[in-house]
Amino acid sequence: MQHGDMLQLERDNIMAAFRSGSSRVLVTTDILSRGIDVQHVSLVINYDLPNTLETYIHR
Repeated sequence: MQHGDMLQLERDNIMAAFRSGSSRVLVTTDILSRGIDVQHVSLVINYDLPNTLETYIHR
């Protein structure tokens, strides 16, 4: 689980594990709704859809 109350180093470590494949599931808040580019993601589940199309696209 990744959220805004975590230190940046903790978030970076979680993303590194996800990108490398050692962690296959990533649960996150909107803290990661922009700026991530992870290849070979086969499924994304949005629990709470964003209010705007722009925010949805960047998720």
